[in-house]
Order: sequence, then structure tokens, then C-alpha cells
Amino acid sequence: MRVQTAQDQDTTQAVQGFADYLVRVGDISHATCTELGSDYVKIPSDIFLDVSGLETYVVNEAVEQGTAPERLSRLIEKVYSGFDGGNQPDSYFADRITLTPKNADVLAINDMFLDKLPGDAEEYRCVECLDGDDELERQEHGDLYPPEFLNTISLSGMPPHTLKLKVGAPVMLIRNLNTKEGLCN
Repeated sequence: MRVQTAQDQDTTQAVQGFADYLVRVGDISHATCTELGSDYVKIPSDIFLDVSGLETYVVNEAVEQGTAPERLSRLIEKVYSGFDGGNQPDSYFADRITLTPKNADVLAINDMFLDKLPGDAEEYRCVECLDGDDELERQEHGDLYPPEFLNTISLSGMPPHTLKLKVGAPVMLIRNLNTKEGLCN
């Protein structure tokens, strides 16, 4: 866990409260969810978004169909409350995060968030051909792996085939590109 210095008294209390909660979870002295049983941790209401009663869905399928499910809309509104289309200071995004168990869900949330930013998105695609020793070899084996197939492959630890960016969208680098220019993780 990364230790960081709080900027003000309110932040100090919030960070300390969360740290105390994590210690209680580790010591197994935390509150449990009585409806589900003693093996389930009760999550504090200030970090929990109640979406009970709302329909369930598969995130990436719903976004592909052009629908913004109420659960996902509520999540984005809660995490990015006060977002006004890209005029936030850098610290606004540094204090917010959305975690999901699947990369497909992250991509869907990112697409929905990009739609909230003004302007047109630029799309950048990966290289869509096989690397071979000569042109004849590339032509021979290129038919085995058409670009449409290569574009569907999603490997853990690898970026997606398409990167969509808009001016004002936060970007997290996974490696240092140019430390002198501040392009580092």
C-alpha cells in the first residue's frame, strides 16, 4: 500500500479512517454483512454505491448497443461527481478511480466517459500485419491471420487494439516515455 501525505485535515481523517477499516478487515474484527453471513465483509457506505433494485446487464454489451445502463450511469456520476466536461484540474482525476474485474468493463466505462468530453475522439490502431522476413512470406501467412481476426485478440497485460483519445481525457502511462517532459508512470 502506498503511503501518502494528506493535504488537509479532512483528507487526513478520511485516509486514517480507511486505513483503520483495512486493519480491521485484516484482523477479522470488521463488521460483517448479516444478510449474507459472517464470511462477507460489510463495506462502509461512503465507499459503496447501492444499486439494488436496478436491472443487471453485461457492461460491454450494453455500451455496444448504445444504452447507458442506470447502474453504470450512477457509478460514473458518483465517481466523477462535479465533472463539467473537461475543465477540471489535474488533481481531480488523481483522486478518483474505478476498479472492475474485467478489462472489457474498463473499456466500456472509458468509452462512456469519453462521450462526456467535448470534441471528437481520435482513434489510434495497432499494427495490423504480421512481421516476416520478406514480402512473399508476409503475403503467404497474412491470409491465415486477417487483420479482423488479429484485432479481436485481447491479451492480459497488453493494451487493446484501438486507443481512443480526446483532449482533456486523463491518460495513465504504464511505462516511462520521456521523464524530462513528464511523460512517466
